[in-house]
Amino acid sequence: MGVINRILLLLFSVIIIAGVGICAAVFLHAFPESLWMEQLNFLLSRKETLIALALVGIIALHFLSVSISSSSSDDDSYSESSIQTDEINILKGDTGAILVSINAIKKLSERMAKTVAGVRDAKASVSRTKSDPLKIRMTLFISQGIDATIVGQAAAKEVQAAIDTSLKISNVPVDVFIKNISNERLANDRRVV
Repeated sequence: MGVINRILLLLFSVIIIAGVGICAAVFLHAFPESLWMEQLNFLLSRKETLIALALVGIIALHFLSVSISSSSSDDDSYSESSIQTDEINILKGDTGAILVSINAIKKLSERMAKTVAGVRDAKASVSRTKSDPLKIRMTLFISQGIDATIVGQAAAKEVQAAIDTSLKISNVPVDVFIKNISNERLANDRRVV
């Protein structure tokens, strides 16, 4: 739902709630009958009331058309617009779609990068674009005295192989960013005493 539809829905909801509140007050005799009848006669004699009713009717018709157009999409095919931003559709078939969480891909990538000799810690971020359905950026913390290019390429190949094996998505671009080269103890390392 777009921003304009959200604003219209807010306006429409406030008008409906106010109308329900006024009807409840009249029903519970919160106002004397002569007072609200006088106000009702005044409102019914104004052109602005007709314009406001027409505006509420147009908004209601708009929301009706939005709900009908959204529900009339082809139910047999899985709509790409209904995929959540934290999911990747890896298979579409007669029985439905198979979706994989971006978080699951991120954790798999981090786990596989940490298996490479020389990688002390790894953080992954996964993104999707129209040109690349899946793109991974690895941030590595590697040990000192090891060739960063070899470790980076090995980590990228491990991640690509894991994605290909698990999800059957080949040639996933993996960008490697070496953030730190050090033998210092990492903050999340546990010490054995």
